[in-house]
Amino acid sequence: MTERYDVVIIGGGPAGAGASYELADAGAKVLVIEKAKYPRPKLCAGCISKRSVDLFPAFNIKNSIKGGILGFKGQEFVEKVSDECAVIVDRKSLIIF
Repeated sequence: MTERYDVVIIGGGPAGAGASYELADAGAKVLVIEKAKYPRPKLCAGCISKRSVDLFPAFNIKNSIKGGILGFKGQEFVEKVSDECAVIVDRKSLIIF
């Protein structure tokens, strides 16, 4: 028997998990395809904006941040600070099925 889905989402990170949750909640049959065994530890994969927290059912919030220093391969570092914080969540809390 062939399975049929209304939506196939490639990638189960914060965006894919959020989209799949909303679609499934609305009644769609959803398939999420992730390239690695899920959940996998991944650097920065659990950083989401504070505004996004209300879009997900329940996060296991580990920490919050208001800024950081960014740099890439010898280029000048850039410091970014914001009044609105982002939250760091346990990637396992993105599992919705």
